[in-house]
Amino acid sequence: MEAGSVIRWAFIQADGRLKLRPAVLIKAVPPFNDWVICAISSQVQRFQPQLDVLLDKTHPDFRNVGLDFPSIVRTAYLTTIPAQQVEGRIGSLSDATMAAIRSNLGRWLSVR
Repeated sequence: MEAGSVIRWAFIQADGRLKLRPAVLIKAVPPFNDWVICAISSQVQRFQPQLDVLLDKTHPDFRNVGLDFPSIVRTAYLTTIPAQQVEGRIGSLSDATMAAIRSNLGRWLSVR
């Protein structure tokens, strides 16, 4: 696994059930092989310009993402998961898209 991989992970819902959700691997967290991930959502109406990244059919990475429908990388929806929770790689994002995610996240975190 590497940063930029689009994966499915076992998300625990409020009712305790597991649901496979897409996410993007952002950065490995040593020493235990954990990953910081950003959630991916199909709720494109919740897109926040300057924060989220829209992956629609016009985005250059759309074919490589592994999703069947337009989605958004919810940059501020971060969590850390153990590698064992990754249920498989379904696609990938380009270096340019990963740079946009990191830039949006950094800008958002630095706003007071």
